[in-house]
Amino acid sequence: IDQIAAMDSKTLLAEWNLDRQTVCGMMPVQTAIRFAEAQGVRRGTVLKSGNSGDRGYRRGQYCVGYCAIAFSTP
Repeated sequence: IDQIAAMDSKTLLAEWNLDRQTVCGMMPVQTAIRFAEAQGVRRGTVLKSGNSGDRGYRRGQYCVGYCAIAFSTP
């Protein structure tokens, strides 16, 4: 979440792999970051974050995280 808000697309992509999927929809996230950069956005704002464990929903030892990040021009 911090890397997305910081618009650090290179690190985010470098740390992602099929065995350790830290982000679902990596390409849409990369596209959103790059589009925001092209519009002059320098940083995203995390509006809300949480995970499925917050509601008691788990799939074995895993839970899924969610976040809402706004990219807005100054």
